[in-house]
Amino acid sequence: GHNQFLYKQNIPYIRHTDSINQYFLQIKYMISDKLYENLKVIKTYEYDGYKFYLYGLSYGSKSNKIEEIIRSKKFNHDEYLENIKFFENKIFVLENNKINIPPILCKTIKKHTNKGIYFKVITSERCLAVFKIPFSRNNKFLNDKKQKCETFRVQYYFHGCVVEKNENYILKKNNILIYGYYSLIDYLEIRSLLNKNDLKKYFGYN
Repeated sequence: GHNQFLYKQNIPYIRHTDSINQYFLQIKYMISDKLYENLKVIKTYEYDGYKFYLYGLSYGSKSNKIEEIIRSKKFNHDEYLENIKFFENKIFVLENNKINIPPILCKTIKKHTNKGIYFKVITSERCLAVFKIPFSRNNKFLNDKKQKCETFRVQYYFHGCVVEKNENYILKKNNILIYGYYSLIDYLEIRSLLNKNDLKKYFGYN
């Protein structure tokens, strides 16, 4: 691989306090010419009369208790963007989801390797694991015994799975014979869940 050069105007502006960073990215380091008193400075650099500060970001421990399960028939993408900050303690599912969701969130660690994408689920009790990957019926999550975890849509666009004990899952895809069929199902479902304005604005569908 190689490092790609990106111009400043092509990089999305995300504050370290933004919900997207807090829930998804969890950036570990940040460099800035501004001195933030509430952040830990790891190292200070001086160049051509300017000072730059390297910060180490931490996110602390969070409660794994689910405070509320919110069910809805349709999705609103603007509400999704607003509700990201609640994803650590509120669960958003479809209205027709009849699964008995436990009141505990699993600790789930996502890892990328050359062989695939893995999810390590750590728990001592029955809990809900959220796999932060776009929901698709072409996705399969297999444990070490090749047993499939039956997932459902949670947090608007992701996979949820009820887990009883510590597990390691690898993401697999459906074979080519049925891939096209389930891609069509995914397409029809997202069209039914979002309004026309969201489909056009965020997904390019007419």
